[in-house]
This record gives sequence, C-alpha cells and structure tokens, in this order.
Amino acid sequence: MCKQCGKETDANNVCPHCGSNPGTAEKTHKALILAIVGLVVNLLVWPGIGTLLGGIGTPGWKDARKKGIIQLCLFTLGAILSVVGIGIPIMIGVWIWALVSSIKQIKNA
Repeated sequence: MCKQCGKETDANNVCPHCGSNPGTAEKTHKALILAIVGLVVNLLVWPGIGTLLGGIGTPGWKDARKKGIIQLCLFTLGAILSVVGIGIPIMIGVWIWALVSSIKQIKNA
C-alpha cells in the first residue's frame, strides 16, 4: 500500500500510480523531524548544536557539520567575551545565523 496515494503497490518499489518511493518518504520525514528539532535546539538551547542535529542524514551533512562547529565555537567565544561587552553582539549574530541555517534545513528536508 502506497503511503502517498493509498493504492496497492510493492513495498520495496516505486509506486506506479504516483511515483513515490516508500524508503525516500521515510528518510524525508526523519530529516524533517530532525530539522525541526534542530531549530528548537538552536532557538532555546545553544546555537550550533541544532545545526548539527538538523543536518544528520541529509546530503549536505558535511556543510551542516562545518557550520554547526563554527557556530558553537563563535557562540562560546562570544559568551566568554560578553564579560568585556564585545561578546554580546557576537552571540546575537551567531544566534541569528543558526536560526537561518535551521530554517534552510527545514526547507530542504
């Protein structure tokens, strides 16, 4: 049974009626859930961790990993430098960058 159109089909093949692939649909659903979790983590916990989570299992995983590590390092550096005062704009900029990265991951999932 096809999950997209509801017609009978082989479980391992592409649906002849709508063209959907059951394996691809499940991967896309998992990628979307991870991207949404990544957005929430970037928003509420620590920017960069959500970018790493949202990129798991996607074709752009290496790019997401690089961005996430840079975001983590810059946000941590900003937190340390916030004692001096210069870190607060760095933290705000990285936070916005992490949110934009997560939104792009949701659109691409």
